[in-house]
Amino acid sequence: MAAIAFPRHVLGGDSKRALRLAAPDRGAAQTLLALGVVPVVAVSRDFFDAMGTRPAIPDGVVDCGDPSEPNLEVIARMNVDLIVTSTISSDIREVLSRVAPVRALDIYTGRPDALGRAKREALGLATELDATVACTVYLERFDDTIVALRSRLAIWPRRPVYLVGLAPDGRNMTVYGRNSLMWDVMDTLGIENAWRGPTSIYGFTNTGVELLAGCPDAMIVSIDYGDLTNTAMQALSRSVFWLNLPAVKTERVFTIPRFEVFGALPAAAQFAPLIVDTLLSVSQ
Repeated sequence: MAAIAFPRHVLGGDSKRALRLAAPDRGAAQTLLALGVVPVVAVSRDFFDAMGTRPAIPDGVVDCGDPSEPNLEVIARMNVDLIVTSTISSDIREVLSRVAPVRALDIYTGRPDALGRAKREALGLATELDATVACTVYLERFDDTIVALRSRLAIWPRRPVYLVGLAPDGRNMTVYGRNSLMWDVMDTLGIENAWRGPTSIYGFTNTGVELLAGCPDAMIVSIDYGDLTNTAMQALSRSVFWLNLPAVKTERVFTIPRFEVFGALPAAAQFAPLIVDTLLSVSQ
């Protein structure tokens, strides 16, 4: 299914100066871009692209580096009116506030309903930026897409699904569960997440692959991180434990193209068709 496209929006119309915005992390940048609002400065494009984040950062947007250490000099030089963040820590937000006011998207709190918060935060930001019409279309298209994807899944034989990123050592993994956007998207689509263990406020746990034995009926969907994933699979191919997992023995291990795992609402819009396409492709 094609990615959801959202309308362009010019802040404030022709009679007002467009706000100069900074988006030093991926979730903030993708939210603004999905609304058609282009920041003047944003997180490193290489870092953004490497994580599979969408929509793409346009040419001409100034790079302010890694979100773990945004380049304050660059942000200050661009004379921004507002800095929008999503996953940047409170300590870094405090530093950023010395340059311009900071608007944090409060999505990852360690409580259920990250998807609901992502929707509310997108609408709240859009209201503040005079982009409510664009966001309303955004939300309507997202909800319509979810309905269509649920309908497509009617032919899929239901199984729990582990969503993981495999470590190159072949022994460890990152598994995504409750508190993540992916948990909520899967739940909305009627897909059971097989991981019932604890997670961080961002909805993931780093643990050993042996815990994949906890749900013998599950499918394992591994995020494709290119060479890292290939190295992991090579190591696992020599693991007696891995080879005897029910999902491996019955060929229920599949890959999904990389996507933004710590993003905002556009990450949910990106993930939803990917997981459905993956599950339907393996059921045919």
